[in-house]
Amino acid sequence: MSSIPASIGNLGKLIYLYLYDNQLSGSIPQEVGVLRSLVDLELSTNNFTGSIPTYIGNLGMLTTLSLRGNMFSGLISSIIGNLTKLNTLDLSLNPLSGSIPSEIGNLKQLGYLIFIDNQLTGSILSRLNNLTHLKWFQIGYNKLVGHLPENLCFSGLLTELAIADNNLTGPIPKSLKNCHGLYRVRLEGNQLSGNISEDFGIYPSLDYIDLSHNNFYGNKGLCGNATGLKACLTNLNTGDVQKKGKKVMLLTVLLVFGILFLLLMVLGIFMAFRKKVRNTKNEPSRVNHDNVFAIWSYDGKMVYENIIEVTENFSAKYCVREGGYGTVYRVDLPNGQVVAVKKLHATLDDDWANLKGFTRGSLGKVLSMDDDIVIFDWIKRVNTVKGVANALSYMHHDCFQPIIHRDISSKNVLFDLNYVAHISNFGIARFMNLNSSNWTSFAGTFGYAAPGNIPPEFSKFSNLENLNLAANDLSGSIPRALGECKKLWNLNLSNNRFGERIPIEIGHINTLQSLDRGNNLLIELAYTMEVNEKCDVYSFGVLALEVIMGKHPGDLISSLLSSSSSSSTSIAQGIFLKDVLDQRLLPPRNQVAEQIVVVAKLAFACLHTTSLFRPTMQQVATILSKQRPTLQNRFYTITLGQLFDINCSSS
Repeated sequence: MSSIPASIGNLGKLIYLYLYDNQLSGSIPQEVGVLRSLVDLELSTNNFTGSIPTYIGNLGMLTTLSLRGNMFSGLISSIIGNLTKLNTLDLSLNPLSGSIPSEIGNLKQLGYLIFIDNQLTGSILSRLNNLTHLKWFQIGYNKLVGHLPENLCFSGLLTELAIADNNLTGPIPKSLKNCHGLYRVRLEGNQLSGNISEDFGIYPSLDYIDLSHNNFYGNKGLCGNATGLKACLTNLNTGDVQKKGKKVMLLTVLLVFGILFLLLMVLGIFMAFRKKVRNTKNEPSRVNHDNVFAIWSYDGKMVYENIIEVTENFSAKYCVREGGYGTVYRVDLPNGQVVAVKKLHATLDDDWANLKGFTRGSLGKVLSMDDDIVIFDWIKRVNTVKGVANALSYMHHDCFQPIIHRDISSKNVLFDLNYVAHISNFGIARFMNLNSSNWTSFAGTFGYAAPGNIPPEFSKFSNLENLNLAANDLSGSIPRALGECKKLWNLNLSNNRFGERIPIEIGHINTLQSLDRGNNLLIELAYTMEVNEKCDVYSFGVLALEVIMGKHPGDLISSLLSSSSSSSTSIAQGIFLKDVLDQRLLPPRNQVAEQIVVVAKLAFACLHTTSLFRPTMQQVATILSKQRPTLQNRFYTITLGQLFDINCSSS
C-alpha cells in the first residue's frame, strides 16, 4: 500500500482526480487543498484513514466529492458547506460519527446525497429542507432520529429514497407525493408511521419499495379493480402536473379574494347590528306572535328573557324531568308556543366521568378498583353487556340512518349511580351511507378496533419489482389487485396478520421468485377499515370479554387467533371458562352462570376475523334478552372450545 504523494500539489490546473478502487492508504495530503481547479475528486474504495481534512473546503469548484468505502472517522467537517457547487457528495461506507452538520443545507445545487452505512447520530436538521434539487437521498444504516425533511421532494426530482435502518419517526413528508419519478424507496427498519394510502402518490417508474418494520397502517381512499373501489388514475405526465398547478394557483387567488369579500360583508353586518342594538337597547321586549325560533326572526336574548320570566327563573314547579346531563322544563311562551327547555348541569370537576348522573365513572375505572370490585357482581356485569348491546342495536338498526360509534371501549362506557351502562364519546361516530362504500383511515382504540388491511392501490405501481411490508400491523386479506404488478419478483408480507388464502391472481405473476407470508394469522378476507356496523360488533366482543374477565382480553385473543384454525381449537379445548373469568369474584352459579356462558359465546362470535360472519348487534341483543335453558354441561367443565362458532339465529 502507498499514499498520495505530496507532489500532487504541483498539478495546479488539474480538473479531474480519479484515484478510486485502489489500495491507497494514509491521510489525504494537504497539498490536495491547493488544487483549486478540481471539479471531480473521487477517492472511493481505498484504505484512507483519519478525519476528512478541512482543507477540502478550499476546493470551491468541486461538483463531485466521493470518499466512499474508506476508513475515514470522526465528524463530518462543517467546512464542506463551503463547496456550494457540489452536485454529488458520497461519504458512505465509512465509520464517520456525530451529526449531519447544518452547513450541508448550504449545498443548494446538491443532487446526490449519500451517507449510507456510517455511525451518524442526531436528527436530520431542518436546514436540509434547502436541498430542493435532490435526486438521491441515501442515509440508511446509521443511527439517525427525528423526522424526515418536509421539503424532501419539493421540486419533484427525487428518484431514490433510502433511509433504511435508522430510528426515524413521524409521517412521510407530504412533498413525497410530488416525486412522480421515484423508482426506488427503502424505508424499512425505522419507526415511521402514518396512512400508507394517503402519504404516497402515483409513481409509474417505481420498481422497488420496502416499507417493512415500521408502523404504517390505513386504507383510506382505496383504488383498484376490487368491487366498490374507485379506479386508480395511472396516466400522469408533466403536462398534467403543470395544468394542475395552474388550476391550483387560480383557485388560490379566487379563494383569497372570496375570503376578503366575505370578511368585508361580515364587518358590514356587524356594524349594522351594533347600530341596531344601540337604538333598541332601552326599548321593552315586544312579544312576537310568530315562531320565535324561526331563523329569520330569532332573537336569542329576547327568547332567553322570556324563558326566565315564564319559568320564574327555572322554578322546580315547571320541571318535567331530570336526566344525567340536565333538567327539562315546560315553557309556555307569550306567543302561545309550548316548548321543552333543557338546562344543563354544571360539571362537578374536570373529570367527564364525574358529571352528575355518571358518578360511578367508566367501565375501565370500575374494573380497575380491586377494593370495591365485589359490588360489580356477575348480575351487574351481565346487565352491562345487555345495556351496551341494546344501545348498539338501536344505533345500527332502529335509527333512520345507522350510526357507527367506532370507539366502543371500556373508557367510553359510563355508569350511573345504579350501575346502568351508557355509551359515551361520539366524537368519531359516523352516519353510515347505505348507498355507497364507507372507507376511512384508522379510528378508535387499539385493542378494541377490528384489524386493518393492506390497500389494493399498490397495484398502480405497475413497474414494481420488490414489495416488502414485513413486520407492520397490517391484516385482512392479501389484495387481489397485487396480481396487476406483473414485474414483481419479491413479495414479503411476513409477520403481519393477513388472511388465509393467497389470491390466485398472485400465482399469475410469472416473474415472482420469492414469496414470504410467514407468521400471519392467515384467515379469511376482512376489509375492516370500511366503516360498517361490524366494526362496532368486533369492539363489542372485546368489551364483553373484558367485562367477564375483569381485564382486557388481548392476550387471550392473540393466543387463540395467532395459530392455525386446528391448533387454535386445540388450545381453546384446553382452557376452562371458569379459569378466564374474573378471579376476584366467586364463580357464578345457576341462572347467572348460564348467562355468563351466553355472553362468552356471543363475544367469541363477535370476534370472528371475517366481518361477514360476525352476528349483528340486533341478533346479539335478541339472544341476550331470552331466558336460557338449564346448562347441559356442568359450568366447571365448559371449555372455550365449546363456545366457538355460536349459531346466532333468533331461534
